[in-house]
Amino acid sequence: MDHLEELDLSDNEIVNLHPNTIENNGNLRHLILRNNPGIQLANPNNPRHTPFLVSGSLVQLILANCEIKDIPKRAFASLGGLDYLDLSRNYLTELKDDGLAELINLETLDVSDNSISKISADAFVDIDDLTTLYLRGNPIKTLEGIEISGLEELDASRCDIEVLSPAVFDGFPELVLLNLSMNKIKDIDDEAFLALTALRYLDLSHNSIRSPLDKFMFQNCNDLETLSLANNRDFRVLDKFEGRFKLLYSLDLSNCGISQITDGVLDNFKYLTYLNVSGNNIGHIDANAFSALTHLVNLDLSKNRLLGLNSHIFLHNTMLNRLSVAGNMFKHVPAILFQPTIDLDYLDVSNNRINGLWNLSESFVMKNKNILGRLSTLNVAGNKIRKLHMHSFISITQLARLDISNNPIECTSDFSHMMQWLILNRVIPNRGNNPRPVEVSVIDNNIQWDQFIKEVCPEGKTDKIEKTDKMLHQPLDEEAQKITLKTDSAQIDEEESDADSNRVQVQPRPIITFRGEPIEIPSFDDIPDHMEIVEPIENKSVVIWPVFTIWCAIALIVLAIANATIIAVRRQRNRHPNVDYTTLERGFIVRRGGRSMYQKLYEDCSIPAVHTDAKSGSRLHTIFQLPQKV
Repeated sequence: MDHLEELDLSDNEIVNLHPNTIENNGNLRHLILRNNPGIQLANPNNPRHTPFLVSGSLVQLILANCEIKDIPKRAFASLGGLDYLDLSRNYLTELKDDGLAELINLETLDVSDNSISKISADAFVDIDDLTTLYLRGNPIKTLEGIEISGLEELDASRCDIEVLSPAVFDGFPELVLLNLSMNKIKDIDDEAFLALTALRYLDLSHNSIRSPLDKFMFQNCNDLETLSLANNRDFRVLDKFEGRFKLLYSLDLSNCGISQITDGVLDNFKYLTYLNVSGNNIGHIDANAFSALTHLVNLDLSKNRLLGLNSHIFLHNTMLNRLSVAGNMFKHVPAILFQPTIDLDYLDVSNNRINGLWNLSESFVMKNKNILGRLSTLNVAGNKIRKLHMHSFISITQLARLDISNNPIECTSDFSHMMQWLILNRVIPNRGNNPRPVEVSVIDNNIQWDQFIKEVCPEGKTDKIEKTDKMLHQPLDEEAQKITLKTDSAQIDEEESDADSNRVQVQPRPIITFRGEPIEIPSFDDIPDHMEIVEPIENKSVVIWPVFTIWCAIALIVLAIANATIIAVRRQRNRHPNVDYTTLERGFIVRRGGRSMYQKLYEDCSIPAVHTDAKSGSRLHTIFQLPQKV
């Protein structure tokens, strides 16, 4: 077996291996001895100086769950090429300074789930290449004093660490990943993380960390990318952290007992794409709390005590793609809330107190401003919704999955039209996070909604489904309440008699049954991606009357302007007052040539007034006579 590269001897009862067992296998690189309880790392006849195995080619050795209690000196002295050693799930209680000394090329060491409570300061002194160390699941109380200058990943989760002292991480200056979750940490010194300038991933979740924390605690962690403080239920107060967090994209503050989020506390986390504050006691969020998070993509506000949100809270979060406000106390989610979030794809408002979705006026605002136009998944389960209307979804043209379960929905004609719209547009009932099928037929989609329809509209309901002219058919039998296909034989016979070779044959149209009544639906096999949204005829009037009102108002305004113009023109023409005296030409008497029209009583009235005809140029004599008695 000169070409053997991997040998798996796991799940046996091997106790002793001769040191030269694999010495002649020059190509062997991986040896797996997992689950061999009682295996001995030292020769019982000469336990001090005999190596466990001799191999110059072995790079990976797995000794997990072998009930190993101790690592004898020089046990791995003849495995100098080893770069991965797994000693997890054994009975080790201590890592001594001579047990791993000869493993100078070791890169990864896994001693998790043992009973190690003490690690010698010189245990890793000769291992210059060690980059990954797994210590999780050991009763270790402190990491202070351990020195591994090149260590990049340290997993010390599920240990018994209670305090992070100022010098606790001084021996790991190159640390990139640090997992301290599920310990008993209560107090963190202000200078604990100052030495970790290369740190990128920090997990402090599931501890007992108390606030307030020093605001300069992470000021030297400029490369930090993810920070988790989740499940520290005594944290309670969220304060602002100082620092340049240009790479921080994920912040988890779930289940921390936080009661509010105020303006400014998140301003230094400008590049966050994921923020989780679920499971807290948040009852209020300031209007500008998220204003600095212009790159935010995923926001989880679920399981809090929110009654509502400020209508402008997402004004600067234009990249928001996923939003969850499930498990709060919302009674209504205003449409204007989502106007800035044009890329929103997933919305979860389940388990609130919502009694209805968007009304007609909100729906038209949503349609005109393209609100929720790219939403593909909507979860409104577990609310108090009684009536569903199609107008609530007129702007959600990309809807693919919808969860409306656990609502007291009434079986009405509006509900039946809603179901028809969902089926025809291939909107499937939301079931967890399963992806939407690439191709889902209308018939298959009807089957998926069938159970929900039966729950809302059980047999014996008096409400009857209203149908348009295209949906009128004879009712089917009780046993025929399954999806069937029918063919219009008369139409097919007529087409078969056509001699034109380019004639188009009408395919059989499928029929879906809804509460025992057939509903004809179009075939979508030819154009599955270009389906038209079918709306019931009775809803058209609801859509038309606002437009009709607007046109009537415009007509009245135009009529009023016309009347005002006519009145103004007439007044312009009638500036001079009307008089009873007229000329021979039946016009008003006006003053001509500077001569007065009227004569005084004491003047000689026999002198006639001379006027000139404007047309002929001749003079006209008009004699005014005074009455005999004045």
